Amino acid sequence: MAGAAAMLALMAPAVAGAATTTYTYTYTGPAFSTKNGNLSVVITTGALLSVNSSYSGLPAGTTVATIKVNGNSSAGMFSLPIQVFSVTTDSAGNIASWVIQADSNNFTKTTPATGTDHYASTVNTLSQTVALPKGYSTRSATDQGLYQTYYKSCTGVSGCTVSGTGQPYTVGYNGYITNMTGKWVITRSTSGGGCGGQSGTGCGGGGGGRLLLGQ
Repeated sequence: MAGAAAMLALMAPAVAGAATTTYTYTYTGPAFSTKNGNLSVVITTGALLSVNSSYSGLPAGTTVATIKVNGNSSAGMFSLPIQVFSVTTDSAGNIASWVIQADSNNFTKTTPATGTDHYASTVNTLSQTVALPKGYSTRSATDQGLYQTYYKSCTGVSGCTVSGTGQPYTVGYNGYITNMTGKWVITRSTSGGGCGGQSGTGCGGGGGGRLLLGQ
């Protein structure tokens, strides 16, 4: 009897752990009008954003939040962690109005400063059907990726310009486009719980890996 019980225990299927579902919001901007390249955003969360809601910071459970400049040169290719995330969703849960920005620099605390600065921003508050993101009062649309180098002096520096505040600098890359339209795609991925890392509507397949939001 003990041997039979042991055999049954060996034959019993393992109990799968709980499945984990994440949602990835992806924005792919149009081509810049000033340079080859564009801007993209990826945000992964543990739950869908609420409908008809405003966010003035990344939602709880965010595991990925990057904004990327996709230029055609080393100066125009960089990715930054998102620092400003102010968005409004519509009645379907789409991101309908947004201000998303990031900046990274290693400036010295001198005047003039020296160092480099990477900046990326996507702003689209043109929608008339949802409220403006918190803290913003104008409707506009601009994608921009910018890389600059600051110097103590323009002496011997090709392409150097002095700003109105007396700061010498060069622009390695400045891609932007204004008054553009942009939409978001939301992808659901499920892992664990015997799902085998499926994307789409979860265990059991279907959905093609893309929710019909942001279309």
